Parts: sequence; structure tokens; C-alpha cells
Amino acid sequence: MTAPTTNLIDITRHISVFSPDKFGKRRVDVIGADAVGSHVTVALAMLGIDGINVWDPKRVDEKDVANGAYNRSDIGKYRVEALKELVCRKTGCDIVTGRSESPVAGQMFGDIVFLATDTPESRKAIWQKSIRNKIRTKLMIEPRLGAGEARINVVHPTKPTQARAWDSTADAIDLTNWSNISSPSAQLLAGLSVWQMMRWAAIEAGHTDALEGELIVPLTFGSNEVALQGFNQKRVDIIGAGATGSHVVMLLAILGFTNIHVWDFDRVEAHNLANQSFMKPTSAS
Repeated sequence: MTAPTTNLIDITRHISVFSPDKFGKRRVDVIGADAVGSHVTVALAMLGIDGINVWDPKRVDEKDVANGAYNRSDIGKYRVEALKELVCRKTGCDIVTGRSESPVAGQMFGDIVFLATDTPESRKAIWQKSIRNKIRTKLMIEPRLGAGEARINVVHPTKPTQARAWDSTADAIDLTNWSNISSPSAQLLAGLSVWQMMRWAAIEAGHTDALEGELIVPLTFGSNEVALQGFNQKRVDIIGAGATGSHVVMLLAILGFTNIHVWDFDRVEAHNLANQSFMKPTSAS
């Protein structure tokens, strides 16, 4: 059930309580570094999360380049290593731990888990591991892209009713379009997934009216993708290229808009790099 507009406005207001100083020290695990997982990782890094563990045993291939996750120069690298390099370029910080191994084996996961693997079987195995480790894992966020529908499933493993609800749907996970996801759809799923984490942060900060009970946000696409079909040719004006505007410009470009006009009289300064989409220098000039 999609939230009413009034509730969405309230939730947006609660985002102001998200503080990297208070929340950014949480350990976050992103399981799966394909199109969705890579965008989730970059978004978390830009938010100030400084303990991100990315799990993926696969290497970058042509499909990863086609859906916008990585560059052609990354082909053949382990996804986790390419993603570490990408985050370093965007943030200037080495904050991602890449694990090119199966997430089903090995150490425990952290406080928050983004479950973005590409098969139902692997998701069920990882879920069982998280349940056994439920004292540590407080929140699991699971994006799904099925036949014409996207869902962001949010589960608190410490709450038995939610754990049972996930178990009851585990055999019916629909990932019909996951392997062929486009860059716009991946961006949308990743953005909604991180937004759900920020809602949880608002709830933890005492804003209990942030709709904790709504665990699934479904979106229905015209087909299996975001349909632009000529809409992306319209002129878009972005007035202000700061913390919000700079990210809006980048996302519109990724979605395929080709007629973007940006208005801003300021220059980029060092203090802009923390919260705007301007690349931090990786070495002294």
C-alpha cells in the first residue's frame, strides 16, 4: 500500500533528523554489488555512512556496464574492488570493505543489511543467517523488481511477526527482471531503499509517526521500466546547483534527460564537497 501524499510530506520532514554524526557509525552490509547494490553503496557513502561492507563474488561484465553500474574499464575486476574505487573517486574516502566471497559463509553481518542478490535462493540463505544473528542485525532492506512492479521490503529481524511474514513470502520472491534491470530502474530502487533506512533513523530518533508499520512500498511501472518516451526531451531548469540541485542534475542525466539548464552564481569550494555531487580530489594538485 502506497503512503498518502500527506504522510510522504511528514516523512520527508523527518529526514532532517538523519545525522551522520549520530547514525553514520552504524555498520552497514550491502549484499550484491550489481546495478542496485552499487547505487545503494554510493548513496550510503554520500550520506556519511563510514562502515560499509559490500559482498559479491562476481566480476564486472558487459551486462554491468550496460545497466550503468560500472565503466567499461572495470570489466574483469571483482565488482567489490571496482565499487571501492568508484566510492573513493566520488567521496575521496576509503570507506568500503569489499568481500569477493559468498556472503552465506564467513562472519556476521552488521546493524543494517541491504539484501540485493540476484537469486531467491541466495536471499533465503542470507535471511536465515541474519535470523540466527538477529541480536546484531536490526534492519534488513530488500529491494525486489518483478514483473512490472518494484517493492522495497523492510524487516526488523528482532520482531517475530515481521520475521514470520518474511518467511511466508520467501518461496515466492519475484526477481523476474532483476538481471536485466536498466540504470533508471536501478537508481529508483536504490534511492527508495536508502530512503527506507532514513525513515528507520527517524523512528529511532523518536519520530514514531514516520509510518513504521508500512513495510512495503510498491511501484507499478508502465511496462517493466521507467517509461520516458519523449518526456526526457523536455527542457528542465534547475535553479541552484548546491546540495540538492547538484544531485538532481546527476539523477536527471542518468534517467536520460538531455535538455537540462542549470542556474547558479556560486563557485565550488572545499566545504561543498561533503554534501554535493562534485568529486573530491584524490590527490594533491
